[in-house]
Amino acid sequence: IGARTRFEWAALDAASGYRFQLARAASFTPLVAERSIAAVPGGAPPATEVEGLAPGTYAWRVAALDAAGAAGHW
Repeated sequence: IGARTRFEWAALDAASGYRFQLARAASFTPLVAERSIAAVPGGAPPATEVEGLAPGTYAWRVAALDAAGAAGHW
């Protein structure tokens, strides 16, 4: 508890950003964290950190955002 947990995934060339969700159940209700992450062209793989997670099992997912900011499939 109190430590940071890093979530990282492969970048998509056409993505303008990403929508990240973290939950304690695969139903994603309720969410533990939700973030919008901007894409960094040619940079490090996209990632986010969540602080203070209690021990246990979590589900997480990421959707890429297009140029208009619309999210694709999880």
